[in-house]
Amino acid sequence: MPASQTTTNEDVFVVNESSRENCGFVSHVLLCLLSLVYLLWVWVPDETLQAADITYYPEKSWAITVPMTLIGLFVATPVAYAFVNTLSVPSVDSMDTIVDKYTRIQKPQAVAPTR
Repeated sequence: MPASQTTTNEDVFVVNESSRENCGFVSHVLLCLLSLVYLLWVWVPDETLQAADITYYPEKSWAITVPMTLIGLFVATPVAYAFVNTLSVPSVDSMDTIVDKYTRIQKPQAVAPTR
């Protein structure tokens, strides 16, 4: 490869960064559009939606159910994670906390009887 056609790490990094920027921009635009549609669905009365020939949409009760469920999962996930970790760790008085496959166990020595 001639010296004029070599690529440097900076060139590759710029290409990857541009791809990340595009993905972030598209995600931002889609999230804004979905938020706008959600807010319109929540605040616009059913009669107005039906007058605009929008008849296929979920019940308004889902406007509260879905966000509250997501908030509940957001709060419950760390608690469940901590609980599962607590169950997977051996108890404090278990020999597994001080003995593993690399431990060298000293063999008992014979003790001379005392008189």
